[in-house]
Amino acid sequence: QLITLAAMLQEHALRRDVCLVAPPASGKTTLCHRFARICGYEPRVIFCHKELPAHELLQRRATDARGNTRWIDSPLVVAAKSGGLAILDGVHRLPPATLSASIASLATDRAILSLPDGSRLLAPAPYSASVSHGRSESELAAAGVFRVDPAFRLLATAEPPTSAAPWLSNDLLAAFSF
Repeated sequence: QLITLAAMLQEHALRRDVCLVAPPASGKTTLCHRFARICGYEPRVIFCHKELPAHELLQRRATDARGNTRWIDSPLVVAAKSGGLAILDGVHRLPPATLSASIASLATDRAILSLPDGSRLLAPAPYSASVSHGRSESELAAAGVFRVDPAFRLLATAEPPTSAAPWLSNDLLAAFSF
């Protein structure tokens, strides 16, 4: 595990997201939490399952005391906005469409991502300077536009693909270091 942890730290230094692929009960989640502790992150864990809709990876609906519906950011979006670490535990369980719709653009280049509430996440400045048109961060936030913090990282855990569950797509290969 020390060799794997060292490789994860190297990928982190290169600003790459990591996916750990190993059989069940091999210590992937423990390794993720050890990585978080070493790097000073408070991990935000998203437990993946096959019924998880794409929009719930990003935001979920909730009601307030008056019965009004509103959207609440998921741990993934909270981590992206605050520069935290999001752990996608069991990413192999997600349907391919969910992965490509919600994760691929965020993981590959922190590209613009539209959220269910209509707000958007932009890549960190200066990559998204042309989209922000010189507006301040507070002006962008008032317009429902938020930047992904440069310290944001994704860690995913998965079991090896099989012929019955070939979850590893070209989108994911581009999104993570394995």
